[in-house]
Formats: sequence, structure tokens, C-alpha cells
Amino acid sequence: MFDRSKFSYVSENCLSMRKLTHSPSVMLCDHSKQNSCDCGEQEFTIGSVSLRKTIFGFVRNKYSGETEPVSKFTWQNKNSMLVSVMTYGATVLSIQVPNRKVESEDIILGFDTLDDYIEANQYNFNCLLGRVAGATKNSETKQNEFLGLSNVNWIPSVDGVTLVLSYLSSSDDGCPGNLFANVMFHITEDNRFVITYQASVDTKMPVDLSHRLYFNLAGHSAGPIELMKHVFHMNCNKVIREKGSKTDKNNSIGKFADIGSTNNDLRVPQLVIVALSKIGPIDYSPYFSINSYDQQLAKQFVGQFIHRQSGRAMEIYTDQKCVTFSACDNFPGAHLVCKMDLESITVPSMYKENLNKTRNQRTSSSSISKQVISKMLGEVLDKVEKDDTVPKINGKGSSKYRKNSGFYIQCQNYPNAMHHGSDILLNPSDFYAKQIEYKFGLCGA
Repeated sequence: MFDRSKFSYVSENCLSMRKLTHSPSVMLCDHSKQNSCDCGEQEFTIGSVSLRKTIFGFVRNKYSGETEPVSKFTWQNKNSMLVSVMTYGATVLSIQVPNRKVESEDIILGFDTLDDYIEANQYNFNCLLGRVAGATKNSETKQNEFLGLSNVNWIPSVDGVTLVLSYLSSSDDGCPGNLFANVMFHITEDNRFVITYQASVDTKMPVDLSHRLYFNLAGHSAGPIELMKHVFHMNCNKVIREKGSKTDKNNSIGKFADIGSTNNDLRVPQLVIVALSKIGPIDYSPYFSINSYDQQLAKQFVGQFIHRQSGRAMEIYTDQKCVTFSACDNFPGAHLVCKMDLESITVPSMYKENLNKTRNQRTSSSSISKQVISKMLGEVLDKVEKDDTVPKINGKGSSKYRKNSGFYIQCQNYPNAMHHGSDILLNPSDFYAKQIEYKFGLCGA
């Protein structure tokens, strides 16, 4: 049995529903235990942070065949930040943060209904990835071969204003053994959204849990043009995957390579459109090794994204070792940015950030002009308008998502970790614990 003492919280409902066997799984409602009832709306408050529970939809239980509710949990703080998560797939439904004019907008791409999330499962919209989030040797995809934890309805419990989602994944799911996992969500009064992962196993097996959140800081429906205006940089000094798995016949995972003086060097703040112009069209997401510049820090700085027009800014921190970034290259549609020779072009002073000082300060002038940026954006807009007939993903409201409608950043262990000096095999005596933090704020005008 699992060592329960290592977990921050253990759902008795989750443990009793599977018993490490193929027993029927049903949603339990234990009225005797505070904050564990799953029969309707509830609200919890600590300080300026409130958490409200509602029903988002219903799903058929794969073991019992019975219909069970999918709960939606929504946080709100004093800064008008709202975050919603549902129990199915431990999926993040929305993140609303205010812009410079104190107008809130949802910056997470997604859908309005549970059925839409289930139908678009191949894109992994904002759901938990695991048991293994990254690619393994000879794998053609970045999803593990097991029944994904994104396809199950997790058991919710509330501890203060922290949502604890628990699931007991048995060997019946096609895995070598049983895994008990907690995924904990909470927001803070200073606009941080924190996801914590915990897991334990009864048989040695690989474990690597993460989320893939699709962002557009201008708003989920703002589209490719506003995505191109984002300025970002990432604290990564090596790229791990240099070739797509379909063309790399020897090993689907490339070797470590320094990114200095290469097109993959994202350490210098730059516009997304400039970065994509350097890299060129790709149909896969490179893996980057996070630079651990201070080993004493519990979490390392991963990267920063800014949409200066709205004023929204986001920073990511994690104790994971690797990150993969994509401008929604996995979405339908043609690539909007062609590879260009930009060796002599740097970032305009109105966008460039100083890595060694406050990240919102402006720095010295550079050679690229506003006219060049405007011309590049105009070419993208022209392609979007001419490409109106391509298939798109029907998103929230009447929004249409296509390639470059947003970006995702996924923190995880190294792909094919055992061949990069990082063993992701978890023993029964081990305890898995990882965390990802998203910090939201405003940048200078």
C-alpha cells in the first residue's frame, strides 16, 4: 500500500473507490466529512481568496458505466483574478486577469462545454498529462502509451481554498502497476496560480506529470496577430530536440546542444514573430533544458511573456528540468511566418527587456525598426485573411483557433529522461513531488 504520510492530502473517497483492484468506481458523497460533499454548489473563503464549486457537466464512468458529475471549481481574489478548473482530466478551464485598464479577459484557449473538451482530446487542451508527459525513445508522440490521466474524472476535495484532485490509476489502465496521484491547485492574493503534483506507486514505473496550458495574453480569441506581438524570453541554455521524430530515424530524442548563437536561443527577449522568423516553420515542439542558475532556489525561473498592448505579463517558475514551447504549431492551418535571415536584426527598444534588471525596464535602441515589424505583421494578417477556408478549432464563444492563435509552455522532466541523466523511474519507496507556478502582473506602458 502507498505511504500516505508523504502526501499533503489523501482523499478517502479516492482510495475507497478502487482498492487497487478493478472494483466499480462511483462518485461518493460523504456528508460526514467537512468539504468532501460532491452533491451541489459550495463556497470557501480564506482572506481575499474565495473558491466556489459548481457542476460543469456529466460523464460516464468507464468502470461502473454510471453517469457521474464533473465539478467545476472557480477561484477569485481581490485583484479580480479568476481561475477555473474541472475534475475531468484535471483541466484548467479559464484564467481571467485584468489588463492595464482593469478589464478582465480570459487568456486561456478552450471550450464552453465538457463534450467539446472530450472531442478535442488530441490537442490536450489545458489538461493533466501523464503518467508520462514527455516523449520516450522510439516514441512518435509526446504522450505516453498508457490510458492518459487526462481522460478520467478525478475525485475532488477541498483543503482551505486549495483544490485537491485525486486519482488511483490501476494496472487495469494498461500500466505496469498502480499509481496514486494528487494534483493540487490554488491561487494567491498576489496573482499566482500554483499547480502541485504528488504521486506514489506500488511497482517501479516511469512518472512525469505536467499540464499543457494554451495562452494568449491578449485574450483567448485575439488570434495570431496579437500572439505575434508578444515579447518573451526563456531561461534555457540547451536545446534537447533538434529534429522531428518523423525524420530522426536513429532516435526520436536528440542530444543536448548549446543554443548560444543559434536560432533556438530564446534567452534574449524578442517578439514572437521575430523568434518564429528565425526558427522557421516546424511541426514539432523543441525541448529546452532549464538553466538552474541558483541551485538553492526551490523553483527556477522558466520564462516571461508580455503583451504590452494590454499590459498583461506572465512569468513561469518550476522545479522541473525541461520545458517545451510552441506557438500552437499543432493546430490546423498553414504556417504564418516563413524563415527569414534576421542575423542583423535585434529586438526594438520599445520591447526589449533587461535580463539583469527589472524585466519591465526598457533598454538601448536596436537596429530593427517599427516599420519592419509592421511589415511582418501585415504579411501575417494578409495570410490569415487569405487562409480563411482552412479547418479551425471551434473554441469558446464564437472564437476560431488555428495555427499561431496562442502558445503553450509545458514544464516536465527531460524527454527520454533516462538517456539524459535524469531517471524518471519511480520506486515504491520513492515519492514524486513537482510544482509549476504562473505569476501574472502588469508591465510598463
